[in-house]
Amino acid sequence: MKPTEPLSFNITLTIKSECIDEYLQALAEVLPAARTEKTCVYLNVGQSVDDPRVFVLSEHWQDRDDFINRVLATPHYQKYTAISQGLYAEPRRVVQLRTPSGVEGG
Repeated sequence: MKPTEPLSFNITLTIKSECIDEYLQALAEVLPAARTEKTCVYLNVGQSVDDPRVFVLSEHWQDRDDFINRVLATPHYQKYTAISQGLYAEPRRVVQLRTPSGVEGG
């Protein structure tokens, strides 16, 4: 069995003002299921204090391949993606993260 590679990233989404409630409903449906995935370490969501249209999702997964090949194909992620993509006011911004050399933790 090959060792697993973790995956950490932040996604910044700007949602159309008139679609915030619809987006929050989609989040409320996907988060509980996603957080129970066996390789989910954390999945946190924050909403900007300065601009309520802006949401930041911070995610860390134990196994990159599992996330890409299995988790993203689950019905709850597929439904969330189908709903949320039509609500973006701007293209989403994804930043993949790693622990810098010489810094402990992760």
